[in-house]
Amino acid sequence: MKIEWTATISTKWQIVIPKSARKKFNLQIGDDLVVLSSKNWLMLIKSDNLESMMSDFEEMIKIDEK
Repeated sequence: MKIEWTATISTKWQIVIPKSARKKFNLQIGDDLVVLSSKNWLMLIKSDNLESMMSDFEEMIKIDEK
């Protein structure tokens, strides 16, 4: 994982996703995003990519455990 962008919370508590991120992940108006969280982090994932992301995450954990 790496940090590629930052997002800003507006005065209306809305998150602005940078244009380059919207383009890279083909985000469209009306897309559903899943919000995952833990005690110290928050993550947004396009809902139709959730299954793929979980597989990727499991692989990363396996690599870190070696």
